[in-house]
Amino acid sequence: MNTRPTSDKIKESIFNILPPDFDEKRILDLFAGTGNMGIEALSRGAMTAVFVENDRTALLVLEKNIRNCRFFHKSQIVGSTVAKGIRILEKRGDKFNFIFLDPPYGRSIVGDTLERVSRSDILGDNTLVVAEHSFGETVEEDVGSLTITDQRRYGKTLVSFFVHRRIEGQNPQS
Repeated sequence: MNTRPTSDKIKESIFNILPPDFDEKRILDLFAGTGNMGIEALSRGAMTAVFVENDRTALLVLEKNIRNCRFFHKSQIVGSTVAKGIRILEKRGDKFNFIFLDPPYGRSIVGDTLERVSRSDILGDNTLVVAEHSFGETVEEDVGSLTITDQRRYGKTLVSFFVHRRIEGQNPQS
């Protein structure tokens, strides 16, 4: 399988940086793979998690992991590309407090994905976006309505933390 789950060390570091209160929070895990990040957020008290994954093999592993962790009632799997998944979530009116994205390395798609997320209607006020990507991929400090707040390097991996801030003149989002 081509899925590269977030290492335990990186996952622990990310969750130590994020605010500790996940109660009543809605999570989106893009390029979900095994569901590692969304499942961790659920284990910390998140209300719901939506997992978007396109790879059929990864989808089977993801479903198994969610069932094994007994989070199926708090989870939804969207088996599609990230672009299509975001459109589906927008049509439903879904908004998220935390968005994790971990696109495949070496394809230079982290910037495009951040841009797509920043233009979408799935962002609530002050949504936190955590992008895990190759150290070789640069991301802009500002991507649409997303502003970088922190960036950490772990070996060949770079984790970029963004916050969504409503741009003046936009409709309020919850």
